Amino acid sequence: IVMIHTVLFDMDGTLLNTIDDLADAGNWVCAQHGWPEFTVEQFKHMVGNGIPKLVERFSPADARTPEQLAATLAEFTARYDAHKEDKTAPYPGIPALLDALKAEGIQCAVFSNKADALCGAGDDADLVLESHGSCRKWRMSGRCVSKSDSAWSPPSSSLIRQPA
Repeated sequence: IVMIHTVLFDMDGTLLNTIDDLADAGNWVCAQHGWPEFTVEQFKHMVGNGIPKLVERFSPADARTPEQLAATLAEFTARYDAHKEDKTAPYPGIPALLDALKAEGIQCAVFSNKADALCGAGDDADLVLESHGSCRKWRMSGRCVSKSDSAWSPPSSSLIRQPA
């Protein structure tokens, strides 16, 4: 019998619905520059490959020089960091799932392709879900691995190690 001891989650789009805050930050940047803005539905098709790629996708073609993208990324990151919890919430069923895993003694950890500052990563993953309202009571065990730890993107298993 194989016993499951740990479950790993991606954060955005898996545990937490973050699309509205991402879209709001992106549209704020667009408005600051007089660029076209996008619907939340359009942003859903832009996400999935990290924040730098999102910024590239909502930036107009004539604003995609490396220097301009770096500046736009800095603007987006600052705005999103200040407003990343305005609308973000766990998906339906996630609180019950985390309760059930906790009741079974199963550890949980979070992988994210966001930078540490944007996902609350640190020496452990406690901050990741604690800051999101109704998920406040779940303590994630172990380390929250984020984009700044390595050049990987979920669902890469390159950072997952089997116990000795």
